[in-house]
Amino acid sequence: MMIEAWALSFPEGALTSLPEWLRGVRVQELLGGETDPYAALTMDGQVLIDANWAGFELGVRHEAFVNGPYVDLDMHFGILAALRADGRVDATGWVTPGDTVRAAAACATEGFTDVVKVEAGLDFVLGLRADGTVCFAGADEGHAAQVRALRDVVDIAAGSRFAIALLADGSVVMTGEYTEEYFR
Repeated sequence: MMIEAWALSFPEGALTSLPEWLRGVRVQELLGGETDPYAALTMDGQVLIDANWAGFELGVRHEAFVNGPYVDLDMHFGILAALRADGRVDATGWVTPGDTVRAAAACATEGFTDVVKVEAGLDFVLGLRADGTVCFAGADEGHAAQVRALRDVVDIAAGSRFAIALLADGSVVMTGEYTEEYFR
């Protein structure tokens, strides 16, 4: 289950299924639940990460979330990406044990600059740049080439193995692996 909330505050005793560390925190965005640990973007631009993320560190990625303030956050099945106010992106993640190469590739966001929106997929991260181009970090080079070729993009979304881009002319482009099952 994905939970997204805007400007929420959790008073004492409210939403008792949430972790204790979220009680009383003013949140812009809250992601997680069931299989994913919680991550929250606070009203003051901090990213708070459930302690359960600690077991899934990739190098120093878990500690990357001290570079705020942050303005956007997205998570998809264990990849967590946070957009800094300066337009750069930090990411961390985990995948099935032994498959850290894919997660490490998804978190290689060092070249993301001038980003205005971030989206996470199953094993990739997308960043929409202010100039309407899209940056990609992940292991699938074919998918990366399709995404990086996009121009005049005004919005993005990510699914497990696909990306969707809304172009300035109102058309929609999909890249990656997807089937009609995703859209029923």
